[in-house]
Amino acid sequence: AVETQFLGPDTAGNLTLTIGPFDNPTQVPDAIDFVIHFDDNTWDNNNGSDYRINFATDGVPPGVSWTPQQPTENDIITVYIGGAIQGANLHWGVQTGQGGSWSEPISAYQPAGTNPWPGSNAVESPMNGPVDGVLSLELGPFNNPNQSVEGLNFVVHYNDDTWDNNNGNDYFISIDDFMGCGVPQNPESQVNSSSSVTVSWDPVPGATGYQIKGKRQGSALVTLNIPGNQTEKTVNGLLPGSNYGWAVQAICEGGQVSDFSEISYFSTPQDMLSDINFTIWPNPSQEEVNVLIRNTNTDVIPVKIFSLDGRLLRSGFTDASGQIRFNISDLSPGVYVIRSEGEVPMTKNLIVQ
Repeated sequence: AVETQFLGPDTAGNLTLTIGPFDNPTQVPDAIDFVIHFDDNTWDNNNGSDYRINFATDGVPPGVSWTPQQPTENDIITVYIGGAIQGANLHWGVQTGQGGSWSEPISAYQPAGTNPWPGSNAVESPMNGPVDGVLSLELGPFNNPNQSVEGLNFVVHYNDDTWDNNNGNDYFISIDDFMGCGVPQNPESQVNSSSSVTVSWDPVPGATGYQIKGKRQGSALVTLNIPGNQTEKTVNGLLPGSNYGWAVQAICEGGQVSDFSEISYFSTPQDMLSDINFTIWPNPSQEEVNVLIRNTNTDVIPVKIFSLDGRLLRSGFTDASGQIRFNISDLSPGVYVIRSEGEVPMTKNLIVQ
């Protein structure tokens, strides 16, 4: 056995690992068996049965097919021939939009073992197999700026020198321009105070909005939806002396979404003055909550109540004695954050019953 490191965990707590493809003719596996070895030296072996991923080729129909059926220039296209009883070469060329005729693919597009076909613009690439009656070949991606590709033309040249040319029509795979969402880059966290941070990222062309997922260490994941072309968000109501992490994804036309960005981590500083200068009562509360801020001057101080996902729910100013009262009878039971925004910002948790 071998061991390969997972990536993560991400902000959603997921570990991921991509392996394959497994189409090398020198070792054609029927399945992958595995168990999971965690960093704390514990194991998950599927209750002693091990996990198994079977490579089922009997789902490939007889004849010629390919996946994905509607590829873009960024996709890897796999051509299959089901029901094969002998080897074959894929005899193929590309369409570049110049009259619809075959053109020879540039070398960057040609799989190993490809050879030009004499006297034509076609090339021949050896297919893998047959394995359980299936021939296969991976082509692409076709996104090299030196040759723009609108489609692939191909026929099948079998080892016994017979041909499958789709009844004289050739096979054709149309390739679309990639219109997906790019991944937001350079996520940054600017800590403003012990309870506030401004997060930002680079804009993604074509994005109609963004979604942020983040969490405080040891707490539940929080989702924030950012409309339009806004590429920063100030989040208030954070807990002092805490560790946070977040990532952002782009949302584009047609509901397409990108992968999430890299995770940005930050820590809020400890607020040493909150306990002696900032008092709330009663806590827990049901109807009203009182706030007292002991201030060194007579300035009124802004006081706000936030939900844990950063939504502003109440705001006001202390009176000359440093007090303010909020009606909270319509708030759902749960934990909220009260924040004073004086010269030294301070926060406290409020429990609503």
